[in-house]
Amino acid sequence: MTQRPPSDSTSPLSSGTQSQAPGPTSPDLTPLVPGDLAGDFRIVSFSGQEGIGGYTVQHYRAEDTRLETGATQEPLQLRRILPPPPTTRTEAEWLAAVQERAQAGERRLFADALAAWSDAQASFLVLRPREGQSLQQYLAAHPPLPAQDGELLARGLLGVTAGLHGAGLHLPGLTPAQVWLGRDGSVGLHDLWAALGGGSAGAGSVGGDLRHLGELLRGAVQPAAPGTPLARLLDALSAPAGGGLPISAQAALRLLDRPEPAAAAAVAAVPEPASAAPASAPHSASPVPPTSPVPAPPHRPLWPWLLPVAGLLLGGILYLGWPQLSQALREKTAAPAAPTTSAASTTQTTRTTGTAPEPGNAAQLMTVPATLNLRPSADASGTPLAAIPGRTLLPVLSQKGEWYKVRYGKLTGWVSGGYVLPVLNRAEVETLTQAAAKGGRVTLARGVYLLNTPLELRWDTELIGQGREQTYLLGGSGESVLSSRDVRLTLQTLTVAWNGRTPGQAVRVERGTFVGQDIWLTGGVPDGAQQARGSGLWLQSGAQAQISGSLFSRNAIGISVEGSRLDLRDSQLGNNRFAGAVFSGQASGEMRGNLLDSNAEDGVVITGSASPTLADNHIKGSGQRGVSIGGAAAPTLQNNRIEGGQYSVSVGGQATPQLRGNALSSAAESGILYRAQAAGTAEKNTVTGSQTGIRIDESAAPTLRGNQLLQVRGEGLSYSSAAGGQASENVVEGAGSSGIALAGQASPLLEGNRISGGHQSGIVVQGQSQAQLRRNTVQGQAQHGVVITGEAAPVLEQNALLDNGGYGLVFKEVAGGSGERNLCRNNRAGPAKVQLYPSVFGPLFGRDGCMDGVTWPAPPAPTEPQNPATSTPPTAPAATPAPAVPVAPESAPAPSTVPAAAPTPSGEPSSASPATGSAASGSPGGASPASNLPADAQTPTSAPINAAPTDAAP
Repeated sequence: MTQRPPSDSTSPLSSGTQSQAPGPTSPDLTPLVPGDLAGDFRIVSFSGQEGIGGYTVQHYRAEDTRLETGATQEPLQLRRILPPPPTTRTEAEWLAAVQERAQAGERRLFADALAAWSDAQASFLVLRPREGQSLQQYLAAHPPLPAQDGELLARGLLGVTAGLHGAGLHLPGLTPAQVWLGRDGSVGLHDLWAALGGGSAGAGSVGGDLRHLGELLRGAVQPAAPGTPLARLLDALSAPAGGGLPISAQAALRLLDRPEPAAAAAVAAVPEPASAAPASAPHSASPVPPTSPVPAPPHRPLWPWLLPVAGLLLGGILYLGWPQLSQALREKTAAPAAPTTSAASTTQTTRTTGTAPEPGNAAQLMTVPATLNLRPSADASGTPLAAIPGRTLLPVLSQKGEWYKVRYGKLTGWVSGGYVLPVLNRAEVETLTQAAAKGGRVTLARGVYLLNTPLELRWDTELIGQGREQTYLLGGSGESVLSSRDVRLTLQTLTVAWNGRTPGQAVRVERGTFVGQDIWLTGGVPDGAQQARGSGLWLQSGAQAQISGSLFSRNAIGISVEGSRLDLRDSQLGNNRFAGAVFSGQASGEMRGNLLDSNAEDGVVITGSASPTLADNHIKGSGQRGVSIGGAAAPTLQNNRIEGGQYSVSVGGQATPQLRGNALSSAAESGILYRAQAAGTAEKNTVTGSQTGIRIDESAAPTLRGNQLLQVRGEGLSYSSAAGGQASENVVEGAGSSGIALAGQASPLLEGNRISGGHQSGIVVQGQSQAQLRRNTVQGQAQHGVVITGEAAPVLEQNALLDNGGYGLVFKEVAGGSGERNLCRNNRAGPAKVQLYPSVFGPLFGRDGCMDGVTWPAPPAPTEPQNPATSTPPTAPAATPAPAVPVAPESAPAPSTVPAAAPTPSGEPSSASPATGSAASGSPGGASPASNLPADAQTPTSAPINAAPTDAAP
């Protein structure tokens, strides 16, 4: 196998070994083969190679060997460059410098570069694959970018160019094929080797790069209106040197920062909104005035730390994120689709102005809190007349200071102005409707917009409120308050509420993109056939959503994701009548750092073939299940905290989830329930305080590894029906019932588990189970170590049964099975006890520290039919004593042998059994060979069989 030699630079981000210049000897271009090692990465497949600037670049798919065996890994890209290019600093040093910077935003730009190093033979770079496409691929499926999008693209490319120029590098080979548009809206250079002219040293110039960049933009962007910043830039980039051509990429960027005079005049003509209403509530933020439509200059990354960017020659990608381009191009970098007209080219910015309500028939207020007291006078001293529910509309009769006199049903009283919002007049609502029909940015006033018809958005639109307790959009007609299709919809700092009695949702998004920040979507009402219709947010047909810091409550479903992608962070989903979030179809995405509280049935439902990732969420108070997984879903749940509910996690259907590092507590039934044909992996999870730690039923067969099941009230691990799978290296401590229980035909492999401190027996195997128990440790249980009963016939090998209150090993009823090399030590009642029915053959053991010398009643010998005339009364067979084993007993001294005993009606053996069987021989009356085990691991045949406590039959 090929492996990088050890050195001080083996860490992916260490700064040690320098790259070496190519020597006179030609490099060995033989590709690595699957299984070879490159540093800490194992080659999976060879994707091809290319020659660039005198170097050979080989492309591979690889996996990280530092991850645990069997762990799910995303494919990694590994590039091998031969010979290693001569650079002043290795790329590993450059990446280390980036990682050490204080600004997290700058580190994020290079988070996908995992490792880089060089040795005498080659240079290596390992990256995560990025979603997106080149500008060339985009233009093949779409018309040229609108002028506004083109300006954002120009900013990104000029920023990249400025950084390269600062490092003395130029881009004579730049084409649309090297411009990369990330799925997340970022822009950068793909295949930097080709963009740099194939590695040609000294090629290109600043002026040549700028003119070449102008040509590229003219081919990729629709013609810009004369006088606009983009038009000025393109004109300047086509000018000759000394005749208007910018002297640097930074100077070219400054051309885009100069606002148009006409635009500035238009901004000055926009009136400021009037004061809206009473003083804001003490519990909410102060009203924020609508923002100016003048865009702030875009953020520019700091470039001094890119001086050693020449190290990027090893990898071939320079990747820089630009928030503005992310907003404009995110949906355009999806899979090629039919061209659509983008509304991003519009420059419309609309603001509506709210006015305070005037007393009279047309003036209304809306209550904001969940309940608001109706007072008999304009102060808080009197006894409340009633508690008014939230989002109730109240006619205003008069005003006194910050108090409003209102009518609520048949009552008349006063409400505090700090807890109500003004209902805006029809002119304000019409202004909103007209502006939304044209797209662009619409800044909303403080107050309540009552929508008589749904707001259907067919152009890219941004709706910006004054705070989610300050700006409300209320609707109750049609099926939703807001809906969008094939466009980009952005909502910020506002609330959208379905206020109708018929089924409907707050926001519905089909295809296209949705962005939400600090919003509240509420009020969804379901119908009987489709719960999703009652969602706060309903994503359909490939929609993409990115949401942060938001609230989804008092719906049927907080967020419904059907065949779409949801990225949700730092948000709350609570008090929904069905579930906080539902993923169905081929849904995907990530939920990270969210709180899901008090949803009536489930916190999260994942079904169909959905495969989202849930990480670092807190799920509590669910009526049924914290997370419910079904269908053929394959989600990943990692480091979540799930409290309460009937089940913390329920897995059914043919689902195969990956559960890692979750903390599951206080479930009324099970921490994790597997049923139907579910499988998947549960690894390093902790379950505490549940009735059952993990339950596997029906035909489920998961892999359980390294979990901790602590202080559960019943069984730590329970298998039933035809369950299977594997449980290894799990810890069960302090279980109220059996540590591990197997029933029915369940036959899993139990290996290397540790069961201790429980209130009953450690492992109980019953029914017809044929489980395999290997290298498990059962210690300090109140009753027995292992109990085999019913018709169970497990395999027991190398288990250690120590310090238990009863026997180490017990066989009962018609149990059988086999085993060898088990250890029984310091069990209070003795090593083992066999209490079988008289006709049962019993277990078959080899050399064993628990069963050697243990005897039990032999089954009666078969008799030949006799002639009744000559038959004689049968005689009792002679007793066959068990062979003496010359070892010291575990407890008090006792005789070396004891006759076998037949069971009495009470279940305990009598003292006059006529025949014996032996575990070692596996046949009735057989002799047990002498054991070579240590004395303290051997089983005396003389332990009094009536000294054991009552067996714990499951």
